[in-house]
Amino acid sequence: MTDHILTEFDNDLKGLHELLASMSAHVEEQMRETEQLLKDPHLELVDSVLAKATNVNRMEIRIDRTCARILARHHPLASDLRTIITAQKVIADIERIGDECERIAKSVNDRLEEGFDAGQMPDNLVGLAGLVSQSVRGSIDSYLRVDTDGARQVISGDQAIDECYAEILGQISERLKKSEAGVEAVAMEWLWVVRSLERIGDHSCNVAEYAIYLDEGKDVRHKGKLNPGD
Repeated sequence: MTDHILTEFDNDLKGLHELLASMSAHVEEQMRETEQLLKDPHLELVDSVLAKATNVNRMEIRIDRTCARILARHHPLASDLRTIITAQKVIADIERIGDECERIAKSVNDRLEEGFDAGQMPDNLVGLAGLVSQSVRGSIDSYLRVDTDGARQVISGDQAIDECYAEILGQISERLKKSEAGVEAVAMEWLWVVRSLERIGDHSCNVAEYAIYLDEGKDVRHKGKLNPGD
C-alpha cells in the first residue's frame, strides 16, 4: 500500500474503533440502568433502557456497514482482517446484551403496572445483576484495550454468575411448587428476567473471548473456563 492508502486505512480503523467505543458505552450505561432498575424500579428508568435499545440497534447497523466498506475498500489481511472480523462479531454480542436489557425493562414494567412487590423478587437477583454488570464492563474494557489478562478474568468470573443463576433458579422452582394463586405468573416473569441476566453474562464472555482472539489469534470459545494464567 502507498503511504496515502495506509493513512486512509488507519483513519478508517480509528473511526471504527470510535464507533465501537460509543456503542459499547451506550450498552454499558443501559446495563447499569438495568441493574439500578432491579434495585429501585420506576418508569423513568424503564423508558431510558428502552430508548437506548433503539439507539443500540442503529449503532450496530452503522458499524456493520462501516466494516463492510473497509473490507471492500482496503482488502485487509492478517491482523488487520482479524480486527474487522472481530468487530463484526463483537457488535452482535453487544447488541444482544442490549436486547436482553430491553426484555428485563419490559418485564419490570409489567410488574410495575400490576403493582410492584419487592417481596416477590427472588433473593439475590440484584446480586446477580451486579455480577453481570461487572462482567459487561470488564469484557468491553478488555476488548477495547485489547487486554487479554482482563478478558481471562471475565471468563473465569463467569462461574460466579452461573452459581448465582443456579441458586436463584432453585428458589423460583420452589415457589412454583407451591401453586398459590398469582404466584406462578409472577415467578415465571422473574424467571425470564433471571434468564436474560444469564444470557447477558454469556454474551459478555463472548466479547472477552474475542478480545483474546484479536490479540493472540487464538479461538478460545467452547474450551471451558479459563484461569488468568492460561
